[in-house]
Amino acid sequence: VQLSVVNNDGNLIDALYLAAILALLSHKTPIVTSEGGDRFSVKPDTTKYPLSVAHIPIAMTFAFFNEGETIIFDPTREEEEIMDGRITVAMNIYRDLCYLQKPGGAPLSADVILRLVDVCSLKAAEITKVIREAIEANSKKVMSLRMNEYLLKAFAPPPDEAMQTESSIISVSYTHLTLPTIYSV
Repeated sequence: VQLSVVNNDGNLIDALYLAAILALLSHKTPIVTSEGGDRFSVKPDTTKYPLSVAHIPIAMTFAFFNEGETIIFDPTREEEEIMDGRITVAMNIYRDLCYLQKPGGAPLSADVILRLVDVCSLKAAEITKVIREAIEANSKKVMSLRMNEYLLKAFAPPPDEAMQTESSIISVSYTHLTLPTIYSV
C-alpha cells in the first residue's frame, strides 16, 4: 500500500495506519491462473475477491505532557509540537496487542501503560464497528448498483434501428422499463 500525505493536522501515524488497513480491506483481487513457468493470466470480467483479513488492528496514539501527568488521546499537530512524548498502541477487537511504540520522551509507569492499553481495547472495538458498518454499507451500495445494471441489460427492450440518439434511448428505458423493488438491496 502506498500512501500520500495531503494534509497533516496531527496524529499522522494513526491516520496512515488506518488508511493502509482500509485500503487492504477494500482491495479486490482478480482471479489469476498460472500458465506454466513464470507466465500468469488475469481473467477479465470475473468476480474479484476481497483479501482475507483475520482481524483489523487499530492504531491509537496518546501524547503526554507534564512528565506523564497529563495524557491526551489523538493529539493535534499543535499538541504534538509541545508534547513531552507519545505512545502508540495498536490493538484489535480480540484485545491482541499488535503494536506498541514509545519513542523516547518522558517515562511512563507500567501502570499508566496498562491503563492506556485498556482504553485502546475499548476504542479498537468502537472503531472496528464503524469500519465494518461502512464496509457493509458500501458493499450493499455496490451490489445494488450491479443489480440495477444487470436488470437494465436483462430487461431493456432491444434497441430499435430508428432510435439512434441518446435521448431517444433514455426515454425508451424510462418508459418501458420499471424495475421491481424486490431487487433493490
